[in-house]
Amino acid sequence: MVAVPRRVILLALIFLLGAQTASPLILRPQSSRIKPHTPTQTSTTSLRQSAIPPPPTKLPGSDDFVVNLARISPLSVPAAYSLVPSFHASADSLVSSLYASITSLPLTHDPMFEAYVASFSFVAWISALSFYKNSPGSLTWLSNAKEWFNPLASYLGSIYLYHLIHPHPSLPSTAPSAGQLTIDVIFGIVLYDFAMYWVHYLMHESAWSGHRYHHRTRGADIQPVETVQHGYLDGAAQVVVNVLVQQVSPFGLGGKHFLSRLLHNVIVTYLLTESHSGLDERWMTHRLYPSIFGGAKRHKLHHERGEGFYQQFFMYLDDWRRTK
Repeated sequence: MVAVPRRVILLALIFLLGAQTASPLILRPQSSRIKPHTPTQTSTTSLRQSAIPPPPTKLPGSDDFVVNLARISPLSVPAAYSLVPSFHASADSLVSSLYASITSLPLTHDPMFEAYVASFSFVAWISALSFYKNSPGSLTWLSNAKEWFNPLASYLGSIYLYHLIHPHPSLPSTAPSAGQLTIDVIFGIVLYDFAMYWVHYLMHESAWSGHRYHHRTRGADIQPVETVQHGYLDGAAQVVVNVLVQQVSPFGLGGKHFLSRLLHNVIVTYLLTESHSGLDERWMTHRLYPSIFGGAKRHKLHHERGEGFYQQFFMYLDDWRRTK
């Protein structure tokens, strides 16, 4: 893992060759930052016609018990794992069985498997939240093919070229413990969010005008598919940050376990999609844990204003630095 910086630089260069969006990358030094959106006058009729129907106030089939259970599980499950030997053994056995099942599939040993998982997760989360919101871009693959195909082809093509130059290592022979898996994933999500705060902040506070493409729609119109709509450098920066994060583990310098990386990608793609959904449902992270997650509520304000609330998932950096 000593050669990580070289690999990351190589991945960034390859990614720049992909067609992440249909818009060209334009750097404009004369523009010091992305300008905040300014409100425009709109007639009552046009607002009524363009308004998106409000989402349901409750998730069908859920109740307060389920929501409260979700709120206490981050504390109760680790406590049970630490204090109840039988639960500890069962959780480790479950993770071991899951890893054995995954690695038994031939596709798992394909160097592109992790990229496939990340891509499929994005497609699944964007489709699910778009369908739930009943947004125009829900499942209209033909009319919005460019919005789906460009980032997907760019990402997969870049990773494919990367693995041609740098072979993918073989999979670990043993599974991680449930405790290691959990800590690895949480650590990675926090580290990713921390790093992306500074990258995102610089996108707005510098002449990085390529980020304007991501802000082509305002907060009231934000759709889940906007999660993957970026300029060239935006997409490269996010991929490079994620690659770096996946190489760091609190259990050693050898990087995360293969299973930890898979789960990290599934969760991070959901959190990114949720923050761009424009929804405000009680089962979302900012409603379940309002003192921890900023989520979709803050990111919608970020797109409305064109500045502030730079953290992707959490709130502590925006609150501490008063970038809100």
